[in-house]
Amino acid sequence: MSQSQLSRFLSYTLYDSPPSFYSLHVHTDEDFFCYVKTLNPANIDFELRSLSMEDDFADLRMFLDAIQSRLKTKKDFELVQSYMNHFLKIHGDVVIANFSVLGDPIRAILTEHKKEWHRIEELLHYNLCLLDFFRK
Repeated sequence: MSQSQLSRFLSYTLYDSPPSFYSLHVHTDEDFFCYVKTLNPANIDFELRSLSMEDDFADLRMFLDAIQSRLKTKKDFELVQSYMNHFLKIHGDVVIANFSVLGDPIRAILTEHKKEWHRIEELLHYNLCLLDFFRK
């Protein structure tokens, strides 16, 4: 993704809508996460708060889909955790109030999260056993 494309998402005029994760997700999830990794915490907060509730929560669903697909790639587990934490702090009440619309993406993320956490937990346990073995 070029620098001009990235700046397009950060700047807006009177006639444009505020930048959003949804507008960035037009490419691939890899482009999306490459972009969000460049943001500082204040910009991430701004982007999450800028997610629109229009079109049957399309922005929120697109963000949740990106989170789920990133978990499937087995990359950036901690980053996904922190984004979901902040997302739910901001939009948790909306998710609960509209669970009929947003419930399926949340359930899918939970399923992927459990799989990934189980994999990480096994790796951690394996490494701890190895360390214990080499200490003796």
